[in-house]
Amino acid sequence: MAVVKRNTAAAPAANTSERSIKATLGFLNVGIKTAAGKSVRIDSIRLMEGNEVHTQIFNGLNLQRAGDDKIAEAETDAEKVKRLESFIALLEISFNPSRTSEDNKIALF
Repeated sequence: MAVVKRNTAAAPAANTSERSIKATLGFLNVGIKTAAGKSVRIDSIRLMEGNEVHTQIFNGLNLQRAGDDKIAEAETDAEKVKRLESFIALLEISFNPSRTSEDNKIALF
């Protein structure tokens, strides 16, 4: 009688994700003021390492750039406001409503 031996050990799971997880440089928080004057956060935008535009934004807003170690603590808040105001002046905001089933109907010809 012949005996066949088989390896029954589980094979290591293959890495199904070829993407590497990118480091987060920081977040841009988006908020809106309520009628009572309170700020409510709407969402945030993750600035990812390796994205050239994200890196430029991070470097422009971050106070830890070369030479910034000479900023006095009292000037830090004013410098943050100045950098944010410069950044906000560059923003473009648009609105696109989602489509409804009515929007997707094709006109008959």
